[in-house]
Amino acid sequence: MKFKLISLVVIVYLGALVVFLPARMVTHWAPIPQSVHISGVTGTIWNGTVDTVQVQGRVVKNIAWEIFPLALFTGKLATKVSVQSGQSNPFALNGYVNASMSGVSVEELMVRGDLEKTVNWLDIPAAALVPVRGEYTLHIEEFNQGQPLCSALKGQGRAFDVTTRIGQSWESVGDYQVTAQCDSGEVVLNMPEDNMLGIFFNLQLSNTGYTLNGHLKPTAQAPQVIRDALRMVGNPNSQGQYIFSAESR
Repeated sequence: MKFKLISLVVIVYLGALVVFLPARMVTHWAPIPQSVHISGVTGTIWNGTVDTVQVQGRVVKNIAWEIFPLALFTGKLATKVSVQSGQSNPFALNGYVNASMSGVSVEELMVRGDLEKTVNWLDIPAAALVPVRGEYTLHIEEFNQGQPLCSALKGQGRAFDVTTRIGQSWESVGDYQVTAQCDSGEVVLNMPEDNMLGIFFNLQLSNTGYTLNGHLKPTAQAPQVIRDALRMVGNPNSQGQYIFSAESR
């Protein structure tokens, strides 16, 4: 009887250690890459927050997570992740990230943010040539890691009330949308041309590089200064389209 009582106490004690294990102890033990800096960790491994994460100079603040213990019995680490919006973050994020022996998967991930701040945060070189402003949303309904990149992907992105700077003036160029899907293990992004600038593109991402094909055909609603600038860049084809392409393998 005494042995059973001691065993029960030990089990309860070990269980309490696991349940209430401070998250900061896990981050202290974990083999975190040198390029990643984490500070301000609070809570437990099951439900906690991080004040700041810095990866190669890019900073995200106010990150929270919640791990669902019952999912562990199915061989899956299921986590709800959120990032709060604010002056320190260019976007807000909320969704579910899962990990298992088959790889990483994402469900119902929603990102909302400021286009200009996010582009600057990503440090995209083209942003210096074509500055943009506006709001955007990114909704990943489903993503499953596969070979070489994915086994499933369904998502869409939208940009609203976009403006771009031409010379010293900011010009309104409307709304845009992009769809994402998985094709033979590659990530494929498509933009339909039903937008003010008549931009269409198909971008295929693989584990070895990318292929981009598209065109521009500004509508009559497009700012005249943009249509004039395109004429200085090159000549359209017989359909009035300005063709562009790029590839990296």
